[in-house]
Order: sequence, then C-alpha cells, then structure tokens
Amino acid sequence: MPYPPTISIPAATSSDHAQALREVSNFATTDMGRPGAGPWTYRNISPTRIMGELTDMSDTQTTNHGVNAVSFQPCSPSIHQNQDRYIAESWDLADGTWLFNSVLDGHLNNSTVDFVQRVLPRNIRHALQSVVSSSLNSLHPSQISQMLRNCIASTDDILAEDLYQRLAPDAASLSYLTDSDIRRILQADPSAFSAAARCLGGTTVVLSLTDPLRRNLWIANLGGMPSSFETHEVLCSRSRTGAWTGRHINEHHNAGINAAEAQRVHLAHPGEIQALQDGRILGFLEPTRALGDLWLKNPFMLRVLSNMNQDWISPSSAMEYKARMRTPPYVSNVADVHHLQPPNSACLLILASDGLSSTEAYEDCSLNTAATRWARAAGAGLSSPNVAVCVLRDALGGEDIQQVSRNMTVEMDERWMDDITIIVQHL
Repeated sequence: MPYPPTISIPAATSSDHAQALREVSNFATTDMGRPGAGPWTYRNISPTRIMGELTDMSDTQTTNHGVNAVSFQPCSPSIHQNQDRYIAESWDLADGTWLFNSVLDGHLNNSTVDFVQRVLPRNIRHALQSVVSSSLNSLHPSQISQMLRNCIASTDDILAEDLYQRLAPDAASLSYLTDSDIRRILQADPSAFSAAARCLGGTTVVLSLTDPLRRNLWIANLGGMPSSFETHEVLCSRSRTGAWTGRHINEHHNAGINAAEAQRVHLAHPGEIQALQDGRILGFLEPTRALGDLWLKNPFMLRVLSNMNQDWISPSSAMEYKARMRTPPYVSNVADVHHLQPPNSACLLILASDGLSSTEAYEDCSLNTAATRWARAAGAGLSSPNVAVCVLRDALGGEDIQQVSRNMTVEMDERWMDDITIIVQHL
C-alpha cells in the first residue's frame, strides 16, 4: 500500500514573524466595562480611519434636502439582526415639497417593522395629498396632526385585515374558525404565517413632517423600548454665541418612568393589578403604545398566537399572559402629535431610537445633558458628509479612540449594544 503524500511546510522566516507581529499589533483586550468578565479581543482603529470605517459599517443616507441618517449594529447578523429602520423621503405635492422622516424600533421580530416601513409612509403621503388638495388655501395645522394620528392608528387595522383575509373569506367566518383550523392554515400557507408574525411583533414610531416653506413642523411618537429615555425627538438650536443646546419634545410611553402614562393604563383597566407589572404591560411589554403587538389588543389575535409554531414567545409564557388579560386592548396605537414652528435661527431636529441613549457614553447623563451632547456633536459635524454619523461617534466614545474602536470591533458571541438609528434634519 502506498504511503500518503507528504506535505512540506517551510519554516517561517524572520520577515514572516515580523509581518505576523505587525498584523496583530493593533489588537488589544477589554472587559467591556464588566469587571472580571472577558477578556475579549478588539482592534484599535487609527484616528484618521474612524469615521470612514464607522460609515462603512453603518446603513447611511444623505438627501438633497438636508437630511442625514445612520443605522448601526456592530455585532454579526448571525448573532443579532438590526431591528431598527429609518425612512427619509421628500414628497412633491400640489403646494411644494414636504419632508417625511421616521425612525422605527422593532421588537420580537423583524416582520412588523419591515411592514410598517413600507406601509406607513405610503399611507401618510396619500392622506396628506388629499388634505393638501382639498385645503390648499386654508390648511390648518390641526388637520395635519389629526391626519397623522389616524394614519398611524390605521396601520394596525391594515395589519389585522391582511391576516383576516388569509384565514377566512369574510369577517363573519372568523368566529367559526377552530384552533385546529388556525393551525392548519398557518402551517399550510407561508403567507398566512408571515401575516400572523407581523401581527405578533411590534414597533415603536417617531416621525417628523415638514411643510414646503419649512415654517411648520409636526412630530409624532408612539411608544419606546427599554431605556431610561426611550425613543427621541430632540430640537437643537444655536445661540448667538455659537453654543448648541438640545431639548426633548416627545412624550415617553413607558409606564416605568412616566407616571401619567402609568395612570392612563390603570384608568383603562380598573382593578387589574396585573395590567402593569414591574413597569411592563402584563409584565411583558415595556412600551405602553406601539404598532403591532395585536395579541395584546385583540382576543382573536391571542388565539392566533396560541396556535403558531414560532420562536418569539414560548407557549407557557403565552398562556401566562393570557391568564392576566381581562379587558384588552392593553397597548395603545394612539400617537402623541405636536405642531411646532421652528425658530428663525440655526436649528436641527434629531430623531433616534433608544439605542442612542443606552450607550455607555451617556449612562450618567440626565435627559437634558444627553440632548445637549447630541446637539453639540451634530453642530460640530455640520461640515461633515453625514452629521448623523458624527452623533453616532459621540455615542460610541467621541474622542476616546480606544473606546470607539472597542465598541466597533470587539469580538463577542453576544450582542454588546442596542441598535442605534439616528436622523438629523436641517430645519
């Protein structure tokens, strides 16, 4: 029997050793601020390459209307897929060009947030077009505010109707569906399962709408995810001395930090101690308002969830939450909408998901301090190709190159930061 072939590998030369050392010279280890944990390896990035690499790692957009956007999640998609989405659109209507921007923060799955990203701007544009056409000479800000509330809330109706049409030929037939019927349809029809997944998952919404003359600004928000500050809408202004400051202008739909929101939930469900547990809806969901999450709004959708073979909520957990439900809906789809008139001075608007405020850079910051830091970072980056990337860099560590490098490149088998999405609009 012939011997297997022999492979000869020459010994490394001194130059090979030097090259190997150069290749690892930029690497270091970190405990990621968790004493005793790790260590994990990360790569130090040259100060001259930080902004370029950060832009390459992110989903960025710059429009011709002074809008910059970025969405960032540094860990591998095999570990965690970014559940944030953003929308930056300009709409040419009868009275000129309107600007629409939105940040969406999905939870449980990507199905709902992807659906809302497609449907919500289309519906708002269509409704706005009707309002503008019928009220060209007498458009009142309250008309736009109500239109936004209606379009946001009606998205839940679209989600539900999309599933209903796949389960039964008409609304009357839905009540006759047995659990086995629901299971059979969901297993046999992938489109029905996808529609059910969109109803099960959810997303928060922050958006802005600006009129053609840039004299009127509407902002709306619905919900927020785990964070002391939730989702963000920050108005940034520059003083006569050139200093930038920022102030939050949106509501906080989180019962754990907003007493008024907690009271609203308790008044809607009198005597139900479990309506809010540990600051969460039924002890499960932190945002008190959101799109989707229809199983917390509609008893029929809870039946659908109970008959889905899915990975997002265990059957035992679903039964536990079901036992707590008495008077749905528990999650609201009614957005807070505000109308503003931007000042004549230099002004920016920042929309962001809660990942922005949950970074280590702001862990000791108050709400107002964080808002002003974002304003200063945006103001300092006005000459850069994408101002939103400048705000992102501040969140990752700013001028601390080691901290920014660590947050961008650390090699961990778990997600080490929340998704961060930022839109900066020049007003």
